Amino acid sequence: MEFKAKIYIKDESLLFYRKWALTEQLLYGGCFIFIIIFLFNKIFKFEIENNNIIYMKFFVCYFLAAWIFSLTYRYWEFERINGKIEGEISFEEKGIKINENLYLFSEIKKLDIKYGNKYKDYTGNRRLGPYYSQGLNNHISFYHNSKFIKTHFQLYSTSQYDAIQVDLFHYIIKEVFPFQKKNLDFIDKQFYNYTLYKEFIEKMKQEGKLS
Repeated sequence: MEFKAKIYIKDESLLFYRKWALTEQLLYGGCFIFIIIFLFNKIFKFEIENNNIIYMKFFVCYFLAAWIFSLTYRYWEFERINGKIEGEISFEEKGIKINENLYLFSEIKKLDIKYGNKYKDYTGNRRLGPYYSQGLNNHISFYHNSKFIKTHFQLYSTSQYDAIQVDLFHYIIKEVFPFQKKNLDFIDKQFYNYTLYKEFIEKMKQEGKLS
């Protein structure tokens, strides 16, 4: 099998504002500071001539500067990792290897695989926030001996993306893990016209596993 990838471990202890990228910190942080200053002045009633106009001018200038910078810099910015990339996950002939542990397909249940987010893909943030992805929005989860295991991983290259597609196709067509109809969703559409795929589907229908 060909697929190997680095494991991504999220840091769940991070406060929400520490998850922001630089452009988000500048914009949201500036708004927060302005609100704090404004409320502080209202509570303690500092008398500053034309203070409302001063605050408004300051806020407008800062907001415009932060907005322009954010809109520009975001096109070179990657999303924050907010955790660490450590360890390795790989597909083996009979199972999934996570670091030193091999989980056999015959022993796991409720397998779920989500992948497709690659390094340098667009994040989908249209106006604010980083433009590029770190390729971390991928995971494999399953139950093994009644224990739920979920592992996020990074797809750094197109070759890794291709490898996971080919390996999943092999696993399903060769019935390496017990067949379930939902597992067909793991097969990419590019394989639908393959003779092997068509023969496999016909076989499953004949065996009554597909209607």
